[in-house]
Amino acid sequence: MKQNCDVCKSKNQKVDFSLKDYNVIKCENCGLRYIDQDSLKLKPEQLYSQDYFTKQHIQFFSDYNDIMSNKMTKKLQNFRKRLIRLKELGAKGRLLDVGCGQGTFLYLAKKENFKPFGCDISEYSKTFVEEKFNIPVYNMELYRLPKNKKFDVVTMLDFFEHTTDPNAVLDAAKNLLNKNGLLLIQTPNGKSLLHNLANLIYKLSFGLIKNPTKEVFHMYHNYHFTKRNMEQLLKERSFEILDYKQDSLPIHTVEGNFVKKGLLALLYFISALINKQIDMVFIAKKI
Repeated sequence: MKQNCDVCKSKNQKVDFSLKDYNVIKCENCGLRYIDQDSLKLKPEQLYSQDYFTKQHIQFFSDYNDIMSNKMTKKLQNFRKRLIRLKELGAKGRLLDVGCGQGTFLYLAKKENFKPFGCDISEYSKTFVEEKFNIPVYNMELYRLPKNKKFDVVTMLDFFEHTTDPNAVLDAAKNLLNKNGLLLIQTPNGKSLLHNLANLIYKLSFGLIKNPTKEVFHMYHNYHFTKRNMEQLLKERSFEILDYKQDSLPIHTVEGNFVKKGLLALLYFISALINKQIDMVFIAKKI
């Protein structure tokens, strides 16, 4: 457990969920939840091997085959919407996608006339993107990029929750952005309906029913931020938040059978009605 909360610096923290392979810590002051890294056995570089993309999360990373067959899935449509919204807010030029995975967002960014670059700690990701799309990828943590590298846009789609040091990542993003550059972050909403249900099931069962909690607070997501957490982190670095919305993961990217997907579709529908969707999307400007 960290001595201080990464967001509010409070020492008032506790183990919220004790799961089989790791513990989830909660800050009692600001509500941030994060995985206790001391309880994890694998390093980040080991977690994001080729198997992560091609076996463990094959549904989530099916978009390369989709884009090559001109199949514009909901996930790819969402990528394009993000790019169009960035352009509406004046974005153009050099775009760095952090945690670029198999590079489909970069491919679409190139088609929208951005000059794309990727950043990913996975060697598989670097090799794949450079070979398939001829787009350069920095195979390192974001905060290890040379300070003389500058970008007009930095994007983090389903990346920020994977980092082990959110403050270092945001500091690096700010340093890499040109003045008035835009930062886009899409990350899970720590107060979504799914998060609340997972918490409720765990607490009502006195920790005996763990599977729903492990599904939502799984080992690959180190952090679960609330909207207030994200606003504080961005404003502390003098980012001006230009746009905020909630969204849901496309059902086709979820691993599981039709029963699980059907239940999720129902929960996503309810989430949208009560404004507690699974994803938050922020666009902020460096002032």
